[in-house]
Amino acid sequence: MDPELIADPMLAAVGWSWLAEALDAHGAAYAEMSGTVTSVSTESFGGMSDEEGTAQIEVRASRTPVAKDEDQPLDVGPHVEAWAELLCTAAGLPPVPEGVTAIPSRRGQRGS
Repeated sequence: MDPELIADPMLAAVGWSWLAEALDAHGAAYAEMSGTVTSVSTESFGGMSDEEGTAQIEVRASRTPVAKDEDQPLDVGPHVEAWAELLCTAAGLPPVPEGVTAIPSRRGQRGS
């Protein structure tokens, strides 16, 4: 993360909104969401003073996934997809433009 952004007082709220928006975008039904967003700035001194400062954001979240319909089994797939989207957003990857379909990666897949 850009070290200049770490001092922004809205950074934690923005980090939290990334998660909520990703869950909503993927249709992940949940209850009792809570958590924290921590921002950390690091600056080096002494023998390490030639190292550039760093900035990080950490999102910790807890929620109870629920089925969209009481008659259907719980589907955690949308929760996994939302979390992956949060990671991409936090890493600074730009969103895929509307109307563009991302080609799935075969990296990491097993089998024939």
